[in-house]
Amino acid sequence: MWEAINKIKTAASGQRAFNFVREISNFHRIQASTGYRAAAKWVAGKMEAAGFEVKVHSYPANPRQWYFQSKMFQEWDCRAGQLSLITPEERLLADYSVNPLSICPKSYGMEFRDKAVDIVLMDKGPDPKAYEGLKAEGALLFIRGHVSQYADWAIQQTGAIGFITDYMREIKPVRERYDLVDTLNYISFWWKHVEGEAQVGGFTLSPREGDRLAALCRKMAEEHAQDPSKPAFPQAKGFIDASLYDGAIEVVETYLPGRTDEDILITAHLC
Repeated sequence: MWEAINKIKTAASGQRAFNFVREISNFHRIQASTGYRAAAKWVAGKMEAAGFEVKVHSYPANPRQWYFQSKMFQEWDCRAGQLSLITPEERLLADYSVNPLSICPKSYGMEFRDKAVDIVLMDKGPDPKAYEGLKAEGALLFIRGHVSQYADWAIQQTGAIGFITDYMREIKPVRERYDLVDTLNYISFWWKHVEGEAQVGGFTLSPREGDRLAALCRKMAEEHAQDPSKPAFPQAKGFIDASLYDGAIEVVETYLPGRTDEDILITAHLC
């Protein structure tokens, strides 16, 4: 085994591999999406330029399709999105053109650029009982956890149109929330594509920006409790230009002929 490893080490270039990773990371590679397809074509082009025979296979991406034990999902395409705080102060919170992860992957399209919506803080954990009686009709829920713990009930229970989250996955003792204080966590949620499922979208904030917004939510709630004439919630405007539809997902394949009858299968994920 070590003989084979040493042969690979002398033939492979770590710098070349790093360059490839740096280039491919510029594609927004959410499974079954236009960005994923562009990345697959890029991989195929690089391999063809190196002299390999390449095939790009395309497989159906829709909720009626199963692959072994995994139910497939629809293709997602996001073209733009933005969220701006407008009261009690003005600042940009999320912009897809600056960082694609600021729009939660798999989000449905939303449009509220001409109408200010409340931001309602949900910081009591994912237990539905903690929010009994909470009304957030037409608002954005500010979820301080992973969306998957709230998606099945929070939107339906409160009447919200979407959500904001500042979730950061912790891997203790390797990293904690504030080790990546200005980073956006990749957050996605998987629609079940069942009748009655809320079709909403969401925005992602960094831990620093999330803490700042949460402090503002609490401050306004306290001021409103003391003086009901004051607004109870921060407000925002924004939009998401995105859609989900029956589409496809790609697999890039090549074959390297060898000198024996033995085969070695090498796989890698593109997302």
